Amino acid sequence: MRPGAPSFGAGQVLRLQRLAGNGAVAAALQRGSGSTVALQRSCGCAGGGCACDGSDPLAVQAEPVPAPPGADPAASADVGSAVTTAPGATDSGSAVTAASGLADSGSAVTGGSGLDSGGAVTGTSGDAGAGDDCGATRCGAPASCPPPFCCPFPLGTARIIAANIQIPFLAAIGAKVTPSVVPVWLTWFNGGAALSDFTPKFGSDFTNDPTTKDVSANLATALPGQLDQGRLQALAAGSPGVDVSLLPALPPSHLATTSASLEAFGPNQMDFNTIGTAPGNLAGGIGKNEAACPVGAKPSTVDDARVLTDVRGTLTPNPNGSVTVVPTFRYKVTDTVDLCPGNCGSDLGLINEQQATIPMSRLEASGVSGDVPFTVDFPSTPQAAFTVASPAPPAPQDVTLSASSLFDFGSDVLRPDAEAALVAQLGDRPAQADLTQPFVIEGHTDSKGSDAFNIGLSQRRAQRVASALERRFPNLVGHLTVTGLGKANPVAPNNLPDGSDNPDGRRLNRRVELHFSAPPP
Repeated sequence: MRPGAPSFGAGQVLRLQRLAGNGAVAAALQRGSGSTVALQRSCGCAGGGCACDGSDPLAVQAEPVPAPPGADPAASADVGSAVTTAPGATDSGSAVTAASGLADSGSAVTGGSGLDSGGAVTGTSGDAGAGDDCGATRCGAPASCPPPFCCPFPLGTARIIAANIQIPFLAAIGAKVTPSVVPVWLTWFNGGAALSDFTPKFGSDFTNDPTTKDVSANLATALPGQLDQGRLQALAAGSPGVDVSLLPALPPSHLATTSASLEAFGPNQMDFNTIGTAPGNLAGGIGKNEAACPVGAKPSTVDDARVLTDVRGTLTPNPNGSVTVVPTFRYKVTDTVDLCPGNCGSDLGLINEQQATIPMSRLEASGVSGDVPFTVDFPSTPQAAFTVASPAPPAPQDVTLSASSLFDFGSDVLRPDAEAALVAQLGDRPAQADLTQPFVIEGHTDSKGSDAFNIGLSQRRAQRVASALERRFPNLVGHLTVTGLGKANPVAPNNLPDGSDNPDGRRLNRRVELHFSAPPP
């Protein structure tokens, strides 16, 4: 506030608002700023950007406003959810309206005019109209948001507005969400901050948020069918009753595919949309245009992200060979408390979100307030226990691969599609092979050519298949026995009874056989 202004605590402002309405708050704040001050009209936005008529006589730097008593210093938030979580007190405007409706929509703000009991600064006569372009500060704004959203005020006007609305807004957020997010919004008002780790302050809030609970329950429901029984049994035997990572028993792509689902529309999306929670206020939706649309006093350089970092579980081996699992999930959320780029919210219904998002977005677009990017690492709560049955005992697996699908005639070079043909026929059985038993790869040929040639060709072909399997299934490395048997063991006649050539029989004899033990497919 300007020198000589009366000092208002956040609680006093909120009480004044509840008792006498937004107009009384406006008048009190305006008296503190000088009753003859005239705020310059807002920017007119057209064409290549926002242009402002007249001068900027009141480029006054607002002093930082202390956080309300009892608030614990922290860091940031997303205004779309702040608005929905901070509806007003008894007055028809609301605490959020008090923090936003600073100007009457038809004229410049002068003297005692200001926080109108129902109005919001959606524009003055000089503001942008429908279809106008506010330039770079509108980058990333949805087309459904009216042009004043993310269009800058003149700098002096922005500073005065920021000084006047800080206390009502912070008081409303503290009362309707939680005092712990108030210092985050104060950081936004004061120009933003660099990327911060919010884990110590807000980790438990994210753990207990309804969004985390719902998503974790969905992931836990799918988990039993994704775990490899044999590998899970080995983990349980090595660490009974101890919290361990379950990733060795999950597919290699599990973290990547699950993380993608956390950001995609669907039941696993981590959008933190619960009203009245710190995560709903700080994180909200998932934006991917922060780095591409730098707006504000300190633009964020990181896009929003939702990542599954680990799947853990307490494992209890059971006498029948099954394993009881109590799983937890670990996440990392990256987000930014900001409005531009962002979504202006709805202007319909009981809570008109745009009454707050539009004027506050314009403070950010003016370079007075700034982004507060953050990360939070947190676990889910323990999920419901489930039991994974003992894997079926290994059984002999005898697989015959046609050489025609793997090699050209007379060649020992794998065809480009050979590895895909191997995987299509074998599935994941090699990954589950019982390697205490032999894993043998045999090469066979037809009768064309000498014994020496065919033995060499079948040996080389078997070795090529072994190398491809080791690349695909690293568990097989060092466990394969390769042999070439040439034309010694035909499975079909190479010649017809009359002695003529039998092409179909020779094709069946050109093969590679795999003999190993693994659970049934």
